[in-house]
Amino acid sequence: MFMRGRPITMFIPSDVENYDDVRTELPPERLKLEWVYGYRGRDCRANVYLLPTGEIVYFIASVVVLFNYEERTQRHYLGHTDCVKCLAVHPDKIRIATGQIAGVDKDGRPLQPHVRVWDSVSLSTLQIIGLGTFERGVGSLAFSKADSGIHLSVIDDSNEHMLTVWDWQKKSKIAEIKTTNEVVLAVEFHPTDANTIVTCGKSHIFFWTWSGSSLARKQGIFGPGEIFVGFYSQKLCASGSPSVLLTHPIPTGAFQITRQIKAHDGSVFTLCQMRNGTLLTGGGKDHKIILWDHDLNPERDIEVPDQYGTIRAVAEGKGEQFLVGTSRNFILRGTFNDGFQVEVQGHTDELWGLAAHPFKDLFLTCAQDRQVCLWNSVYHTLEWTRLLDVRLLQTHICIHIMFSFSFFIVKSFNLRLQGHSSYITHLDWSPDNKFIMSNSGDYEILYWDIPNGCKLIRNRSECKDIDWATYTCVLGFHVFGVWPEGSDGTDINALVRSHNRKVIALADDFCKVHLFQYPCSRPKVCHITLLSYFKEYLYFYILEDDVY
Repeated sequence: MFMRGRPITMFIPSDVENYDDVRTELPPERLKLEWVYGYRGRDCRANVYLLPTGEIVYFIASVVVLFNYEERTQRHYLGHTDCVKCLAVHPDKIRIATGQIAGVDKDGRPLQPHVRVWDSVSLSTLQIIGLGTFERGVGSLAFSKADSGIHLSVIDDSNEHMLTVWDWQKKSKIAEIKTTNEVVLAVEFHPTDANTIVTCGKSHIFFWTWSGSSLARKQGIFGPGEIFVGFYSQKLCASGSPSVLLTHPIPTGAFQITRQIKAHDGSVFTLCQMRNGTLLTGGGKDHKIILWDHDLNPERDIEVPDQYGTIRAVAEGKGEQFLVGTSRNFILRGTFNDGFQVEVQGHTDELWGLAAHPFKDLFLTCAQDRQVCLWNSVYHTLEWTRLLDVRLLQTHICIHIMFSFSFFIVKSFNLRLQGHSSYITHLDWSPDNKFIMSNSGDYEILYWDIPNGCKLIRNRSECKDIDWATYTCVLGFHVFGVWPEGSDGTDINALVRSHNRKVIALADDFCKVHLFQYPCSRPKVCHITLLSYFKEYLYFYILEDDVY
């Protein structure tokens, strides 16, 4: 085997009498996405809604999740090729539009940002819009309301934040115009006037009159800060720091402020009109959700606890319930009387570690947010979480996890494996804990004698018959067949062998998961491939029952 023109030496085990007789078949197992943990609330807004099916719709990475919190089931829309950034629900509450960022495929070809309109019942894609039109990504979108959702307005993430209006069923772009170089947070159609569109963001609010293929702009005058808009009782509510301004159209075609209300301490981040005509507002600094009556007098309020972060989205739930998406990636369900219940949660920063329990349906995750979380893989619930006292920056650590019947210990320790010419990427232990096999960034396969002070074993052929307790090394005789032709050594990020020693699962640098039969000691073997729905895999494990 060669990697970047360099030979990699591997010794054939003694039980392989004739290498020409080695055969690798297609594994009978198949891959299916069952559950997605987490929610993207940290840098997104207005991305949580309740559908008529009783499901909460939201997104994380490139997956749009439809979560039935009563039945504890998920469905997934998997049409996107990179991270989803925004979501809009059609007036019929069935069709949904989601916009994604740009990406790159495994051959280095660009994946263009676009919008997908899809059916939330069948999960079938109805239309793909904007290929070759948008730059960087899609930041905001909205369906029209006055004409029953025929049109779709989109703001992209280019420097000029282009506003485009589409007849989405015909995939036809009707109008296009530059908006501003400032951050744009939202776009909305007027509920009764299909020719009026409002965009808002940092220090601006624009009113657009759409006629044919042209868009004419009028600018609202506000102070500095972020502005967020929504429509309430056919009037425009524009919220900023710290007020809600109620406006209405006047004969000149402009909007005039009719009332200013002190709403929150700090910015107002989100607005939601309830089915009974009342209004919910969500504040940032004060963490409050306030219920306003039909005359915009405050009726009730409730504070979202600090541990959940600031409010990013508020949506109507069942009955008197409402849903809240937060900046710490929680989705909460609550009422003013009963408080909040956590429905969705995940880490609040990059995930860097994963370990599966050796004989229970549990796994651990750790992230840059300093949290260690224990998850139940059957019920998809968080068993507990611990916040570490220190933050690790630019540090590679080895975490050894020891489980007993009633407790576990997380212990970090140092092993000086002196002999590699580059950083260590993977390692595995022998069943008796006497030997370690390791790979490095320089494509080395080395072996270590642990009882003798982690001594490097010079004669590597002595280790060819060791039966490794785990197999996560990406280089070795039993797994070298997983490497595609022409690999540069960085293609495979993670590899794991099943507990029954029949299957290898691996994650590559092109956002795909593959299944191979174990052992895999022939090049160019048949395998099963599943397109990934996440930006990149760094770690993954097969749980003890070999089902997950």
